[in-house]
Amino acid sequence: MVATFLDGVWPRSWGVAHCAALGDALAQMHVALDGFTMERANALSVDGWEALISRRLAQAETLRPGLAATLERDMAEVRAAWPQHLPRGAIHADLFPDNVFFEGERLTGVIDFYFACTDFLAYDLAVCLNAWCFEGEREYSLERANAMIDAYENVRTLTEDERAALPVLARGAALRFFATRLADWSATPDGATVTPKDPMEYARKLAHWRGPNDAPTSMKITGQLISAALGSAWLGWLAASVALLAVFKMLEAQSTHPWASDVTAIALLIVLGSLPNALVAGGTLGVWWHMYATKRSLRRTRHYWFPGVLLGTGVGIVFSALTLASFGGGWWAWALVSTPYAAACGGVAGLCLWLWLRPDRDAPNPPTSTP
Repeated sequence: MVATFLDGVWPRSWGVAHCAALGDALAQMHVALDGFTMERANALSVDGWEALISRRLAQAETLRPGLAATLERDMAEVRAAWPQHLPRGAIHADLFPDNVFFEGERLTGVIDFYFACTDFLAYDLAVCLNAWCFEGEREYSLERANAMIDAYENVRTLTEDERAALPVLARGAALRFFATRLADWSATPDGATVTPKDPMEYARKLAHWRGPNDAPTSMKITGQLISAALGSAWLGWLAASVALLAVFKMLEAQSTHPWASDVTAIALLIVLGSLPNALVAGGTLGVWWHMYATKRSLRRTRHYWFPGVLLGTGVGIVFSALTLASFGGGWWAWALVSTPYAAACGGVAGLCLWLWLRPDRDAPNPPTSTP
């Protein structure tokens, strides 16, 4: 095929506007090719990626222990859920950023139809969700995805069956690109001038499409216990602070204890007193946050330590206010110190939560040749 020169370049970074432009262009292509009678089977659909992966499970296991078993489960579940009667037509099937040209945020052209074939139209969209809608390799951007899907539907409306099938189609698309990257990586000899693309990028994306329930049972239980302990600790700290401040206020008023107003003693008893309270003060705050974070694919460190800092700051402010209300303005120094201390404790607790509970931990990049 001979084509005219396309203006623009493929984007090295992209955002919501690029995703919307791509969704619009993809739908226009699908609509324009409606009625196109020539067909070419998709050689890299379910049968294709199963064949590529099944022969290389041993290599996959070297990338991350346990990955082979996870992939076998992925393939079985996707095959069982793969739709059969969605709208079909000519699709691009490889619409990655390096195959799309832009001038600024204006899409100027699409290239590389080597993998073009006949398959579900929604599968083409699922490929794009994988290729364009992750920030990094593990944080799925709902803003980008919604912009792409909305722009697509401004031209061609998805059926209800297509909408329902998008998650499994996206999971299948992630398997397809993991399979071809694994095959390329396995076949690249030592000393090759070309470095194969990292198959683990799509192993990590697969973790998103599996959802938060992918973690092993032992890890779920441990994570819930740790989350419960952290959540309880915050609630317990607040409860203990209120109770002990009230006790010390009463002792000070009655003058029945010689060190009732001593700062060190108060601080020590508040810290020690919060420990038993932490075991019984509710225990759900950390669990709720972890469940929310995993469902929303919030997996970066800041998604855990920053809420911890905010929570700690809130607790510190409440504690400071109670201190000043109970003991007067002479305690302003203690109140001033307690808020940043609480914020720091919250950040550390959030960071610990992230380190222990991430459902898809970092794996090393694969070597550039077969081990």
